[in-house]
Amino acid sequence: MKGNFPFEIVQTDNQVVFVFEEDGRLQQVPVVASKDKATHPKNPVPTFNGDTVGYWEGDTLVVDTIGFNEKTPFIPATFHTSSLHTIDRYRLVNDGKDLEVRMTIDDPGAYTKPWETRVVFSRVREGYKLRDYRCAENNRELPTVGTWAPY
Repeated sequence: MKGNFPFEIVQTDNQVVFVFEEDGRLQQVPVVASKDKATHPKNPVPTFNGDTVGYWEGDTLVVDTIGFNEKTPFIPATFHTSSLHTIDRYRLVNDGKDLEVRMTIDDPGAYTKPWETRVVFSRVREGYKLRDYRCAENNRELPTVGTWAPY
């Protein structure tokens, strides 16, 4: 959930897809009904986005990710290793007007204990369309920091 640009969340019965305006990023999260059924492969091949599973805890979508490589873009100026494990908890707050994301970062190769961060995103204006923004081209003014598109 890095960056200052809007994103959109698309949900189906068995997956959630995050579509990011910035750098054309896309993240698919397979979602199962309960934590008991959400499992990672034993030794995932390290990738930029890692191996992600998702499940519901009441009204909260839990997105659990392991298998990052050491080149994964992460929170600016935050070190990590290939042992990085993140758990994101997404839920609507403020009568559905805002999206709260609580991220737990656990990386025994970089930190002595897990730590947590919290961000609250506001919806973008009605009718906003995600744009194809790349840092090297299509440069424009930054939108309001912390916005997300309605789904």
